[in-house]
Amino acid sequence: MMKGENCKMDTKEIDYKLALSKFVDYIYHHIDRKFSLQEALDITFVSKFHFYRLFKAIMGLSISEFIKKVRLQYAAKDLLETNLSILDIAIKYDFSSNEVFTRNFKKEFSSTPSDFRRKGDNNQISELIYPDFSTLKLDLYASSGAIINKYQTKHIEKLKLVGAERDSNDEMVSTILPAIEAFIEKAEVIKYSIGDTFYRVCYDLSLVDEVPSFKELIAVEVSKFEDIPKGMICKDFTDVKMIEFVHKGKLFSNENCTVLNTYEMIYKYRIPAIGKQLTNELFIEQYGQDFKGPFSDESSFSIFMSIENDY
Repeated sequence: MMKGENCKMDTKEIDYKLALSKFVDYIYHHIDRKFSLQEALDITFVSKFHFYRLFKAIMGLSISEFIKKVRLQYAAKDLLETNLSILDIAIKYDFSSNEVFTRNFKKEFSSTPSDFRRKGDNNQISELIYPDFSTLKLDLYASSGAIINKYQTKHIEKLKLVGAERDSNDEMVSTILPAIEAFIEKAEVIKYSIGDTFYRVCYDLSLVDEVPSFKELIAVEVSKFEDIPKGMICKDFTDVKMIEFVHKGKLFSNENCTVLNTYEMIYKYRIPAIGKQLTNELFIEQYGQDFKGPFSDESSFSIFMSIENDY
């Protein structure tokens, strides 16, 4: 079904460090005017879906949070170094009103713009956020509830799945386990299933208000599409090249989602280090015989992300 090969690949590569630097440079060069976020994203040559995840994993801020923080830092400098009115500064840095600017400024600096200007203390301005992307090439190894360093490519020649589909997004993590448990209770009614492996497949990847969203299918593999149970769908994936990572350890710990740490590690370190161009086609979680349950330290499952084919 999935035939693997070791990690020597001729798939198109991308310099994620350069892409991130270009994006940040664009933001700084256009921060005091209205600019096109889409244009900033286009110069990275990275899929928007994956770039948002990559950026947040590395920066610890969403793109909009980063832009707002930079605007407020520049606004603070203008308050101390220019005679522009507070309203002019608010407009310059694209805040919709004086009230919106004041509210955000106070949240960032614990002071209103007028009080900040009156005190005139440059020490109140934190260093401008200009990230150091040198750590993106770290070759790290982690286990026991985190991503491990090894990876390989897989080629899905043909994968027939039957299961339950729903709309989902990155903010619905807490609903994944109940959805899987609900599916497993019904899976025995699926005819022509192959083995005990089940899948969580995400496709139709997109962005809505900076929240990565997708269709999610929890399913089992079948030999043919016949007698599909009511309320379930069939999905056929063919000729997809993917890169595989492995999560080892429990998925959840003390009500925390440990598997999120794995995805953060993938985006923060492994994807930039490997340099393979991710696509918006799909990603797959494959739970096979090494999966001992969501709360077991002995669990292991695979994460596959689609990458560009060479043809």
